[in-house]
Amino acid sequence: MENKIILRPHHCLCISFFIGRGYSKEFVRNIAEIIRILDISNPEIILTDSCDDICVCCPNHIGGKCKAWEKVSGIDNRCLDNLSLCYGDRIHWKKLKNFAKENIIDCGKLSSVCCDCQWKNICIGQTE
Repeated sequence: MENKIILRPHHCLCISFFIGRGYSKEFVRNIAEIIRILDISNPEIILTDSCDDICVCCPNHIGGKCKAWEKVSGIDNRCLDNLSLCYGDRIHWKKLKNFAKENIIDCGKLSSVCCDCQWKNICIGQTE
């Protein structure tokens, strides 16, 4: 990965609450490495509506597409609405992370943004 990372919008929330759980060891290793890069280099993030740098190791990523696309797109769109961002926007990681914290997490909007996410109880449990 160079000094830019492609992310689905909701992954800025997932990263904020990641505790080493995931679909597989490969998925966990990949997201942990991405988090390490984000923390060290504050790269430019390009927001996408398709599979991203985290998705490559997800078992729902099949043939370049997400089999949970409809559900994930809803979470992405709610995230973008709350952050006043759009697909294709470029933003540095620390700024995106702060936007998510200020506009979703600290405002108590996490459960509504991530209402149909199977992992939401992990995240919401960390905010209470």
